[in-house]
Amino acid sequence: MVAIAIKMLIEKNNTKKKDDDNDDKKSIVISKDKSNKNINKEDNKKNQSLDHRDKNLQFMIIGFLVGLGAGYFGIGGGFLIVPSLVYLGLNIVDAIGTSLLPVSIFGFTTAARYSISDQIDWIIALLFIIGGIAGGKAGSLISSKLSNDKLSKVFSLLLIVVAIYIIIKTIS
Repeated sequence: MVAIAIKMLIEKNNTKKKDDDNDDKKSIVISKDKSNKNINKEDNKKNQSLDHRDKNLQFMIIGFLVGLGAGYFGIGGGFLIVPSLVYLGLNIVDAIGTSLLPVSIFGFTTAARYSISDQIDWIIALLFIIGGIAGGKAGSLISSKLSNDKLSKVFSLLLIVVAIYIIIKTIS
């Protein structure tokens, strides 16, 4: 968690330089495309398909590793998946939104199982639900006012704090 958070902080500080470099690379590719008339559209489609498969494989491997780590160490997979998705190229807002779907499904499944077993304190559950809704609304409002870079920095710092807490809790 700490390594990914530090990587996120460092990368966000270099975002402008990367964007400038990418713009330069795009203009080079465009000028090459115009000068070379023998570019085969089918080859481009095949390359995009291979890139898409490689990216899907990366997502599956990261998802497996996050699930393995979350299960083994007993930490929240939803908290680990966001930096992993950012690492794979999603922006912070899309990564948070994407992580909420499986986390919600897992939460619902677990809640249903505990409910069937009659192991839920409904007052505490209701308080968590109300707090989650209020926190989600507040987080949505705050995130809409922050740039993706600032949101990534705040998330990275929060990730470091949580990681340090987990380390201290594990040691003591």
